[in-house]
Parts: sequence; C-alpha cells; structure tokens
Amino acid sequence: IASRIASPQAFPSTYRSTNTHQLAPGLVLSWDMGLGRSTNRRRSTFAAVTFRITSTNRTWVGIGFNPSDNGMTNTDMIIAQLIPTGIHNTVPTVQVDDYWSTSESKPLPDVEIGGKRDIISRG
Repeated sequence: IASRIASPQAFPSTYRSTNTHQLAPGLVLSWDMGLGRSTNRRRSTFAAVTFRITSTNRTWVGIGFNPSDNGMTNTDMIIAQLIPTGIHNTVPTVQVDDYWSTSESKPLPDVEIGGKRDIISRG
C-alpha cells in the first residue's frame, strides 16, 4: 500500500533520499524524500514525500502525523483499508483516505469535519 505525494520518478536523483524501517514483524514503513515538479503551467518545484507501508495485516494500516500528545490527539492521518468487493466479497480493494483524530477514538475523514482531502496521489 503506498500513498504518494508526488511520483518518485519526478525527483532528480541528486535530491532523493530513501529510508526503510521495520516497525514490527510484518510491518515495514518506507519513504522517499526529494524535490518534485508540478504539472501546472508554472512548472514549480516543491518538496515531496512518498510513503509505502507494507503489512501482513489483512484489514487496515495507518500513519499519523504531528499529534499534540504521544497518542492520537489532534493527529492528521492516512489510513489504508482492504475493502471486500466482487462476487461473494472475495476481491479485496485498497481504499486510502485522509483522516483527522481528535482523541483515542475512531478518526473521521477530513472532509466530514470541515477539512480537505489533501492526499495528492495513491497507488
């Protein structure tokens, strides 16, 4: 499962940095950092990060950013879920979305609480 802020191919190799960390058995977080180029008319350059979470968990995985405590309070999150689809719900489809958590309870999609969905790309 990966969530891309920009395509890694858009980064000039001299500005790229790749990191991998095993968080737990069956759970690996990788990320690429670098400069990307926008596709708008101005062709501006911006800092970009590509995250990849590899998991043996068959339900969901998530990553949170900048909590106001050591848990989930006021945390911006990206959560990926396997949603069963197809005949007899046997074909898993990955759903990636942008969430916000105000406490240790179930986070809500950003758009449901007045925010915006600012994941640029996913795949």
